[in-house]
Amino acid sequence: MLDQIQSLSQDALSRLASAHTLEALEEIRVDVLGRKGKLAAFGKEMAKLSAADKVAAGKALNEAKAALEAAFEAK
Repeated sequence: MLDQIQSLSQDALSRLASAHTLEALEEIRVDVLGRKGKLAAFGKEMAKLSAADKVAAGKALNEAKAALEAAFEAK
């Protein structure tokens, strides 16, 4: 799961870098950070993990979310 979160974050950052309109930015934001977005789906999947894996996955998820939110604010 950690690799998937990192991959999603890198993909979203590259999509963000190539977005040139507000509509494209909003579409990416909703797709990744929205309530039904990809990061939220990982949060739901965490319930299936062991306690030790939940800690690592939660930390990775929070770091990815913070990095993506900062990137959206900077753009």
